[in-house]
Amino acid sequence: MIMSKKVLLSILLFVVLAYSLILNGRTSDLLPVQGIRAKDGDTIVVAFSDGTREQVRYASINAPGLDQCFGEEATDYNEALIKGKGLCLNPWRYEGVTR
Repeated sequence: MIMSKKVLLSILLFVVLAYSLILNGRTSDLLPVQGIRAKDGDTIVVAFSDGTREQVRYASINAPGLDQCFGEEATDYNEALIKGKGLCLNPWRYEGVTR
């Protein structure tokens, strides 16, 4: 049952990314990065091609923090999704974020 939830979540993330690309109609704004580690369920650390590292928070995603119920599980799953993998970031800034 847990495996099916992981597969479903992976498919959902893929569909959201594909839909976003179709809506935007462009890929030139995407930034290629390498996934380094997960800080929690909705924040990751990535490395750019020049070696600099940046903390990135997922837009419109709210997962439990490490100090909350299921926070460790969310972090572990997030890490399994991104660690050591090539990723593409779609830069999006929201002014007024206070975290």
